[in-house]
Amino acid sequence: TSSSLAAGMHAWQKTLIAQALQSTGNRKGEAAKLLGISRKTLWEKMKQFGMV
Repeated sequence: TSSSLAAGMHAWQKTLIAQALQSTGNRKGEAAKLLGISRKTLWEKMKQFGMV
């Protein structure tokens, strides 16, 4: 279903964000660059996923 697809996408995005933060020493600007998104988008995703 679409809700399970959305849940899977969120889990995948959260994992990618966590890996990017880990590989950059928790430097959000560098992590955002690595992910190809803005710092603002990274911050919004982190809030959405309860990572802040």
